[in-house]
Amino acid sequence: MCIRDRIEAMMNESVLLNGSEYISVVVCCESLKEESKDTSIVTINKGEIILGRSSSGDQPRTFHFATVYDGATQNEVYNESVLPVVESSLRGYNTTVIVLGACRSYRNFTIKGPANFHATHPSSNLEGIIPRSIATLFSNPRQYVIKAACFRSYNDNILDLLSTSPNNCAVREDPQKGLYIQDLTYKTMHTAEDLKEIYAVSYTHLTLPTICSV
Repeated sequence: MCIRDRIEAMMNESVLLNGSEYISVVVCCESLKEESKDTSIVTINKGEIILGRSSSGDQPRTFHFATVYDGATQNEVYNESVLPVVESSLRGYNTTVIVLGACRSYRNFTIKGPANFHATHPSSNLEGIIPRSIATLFSNPRQYVIKAACFRSYNDNILDLLSTSPNNCAVREDPQKGLYIQDLTYKTMHTAEDLKEIYAVSYTHLTLPTICSV
């Protein structure tokens, strides 16, 4: 399937690609203020966003997604849309959660919660996707070997954030394991605190406030 077909497919609720790749697109919207609702051209219904207003003579356009949240809490986003993905990884599936958003769109808050999530109380309702995923992984009664890497992908450059001397890494392809990042540093995690600690350490190597973690 070509890139254009993939993008178009992602605009539909939940899509099975090539018989094995499953993509689910979730949208989080900030609730409109009461004084803005009468003039807004955006209407949010369950699973869809409608742009345009019939009353203005425009033809509204409807975009369908797996889920559309209108002012959801961190608990709702994680439990409904992310937790099933994390649980699938524990059953042996390759899974990825990608969070996209413009600057000042609460993207980082959705990912990690408050600025210093490492000090956040474990039961805090403000915790983001990463600390909640960490808690889920280490609360599972089965025994796994958990390894983690942190890297930044920006302008086609990949920076290993756990290396003692961060350098750009190359993306390679292997016939057995598929795409991988060459020479990326992986560390074995024994506790949830270990994983939170390396995530915090990785920030010391960042020059931009963006991070991609695996």
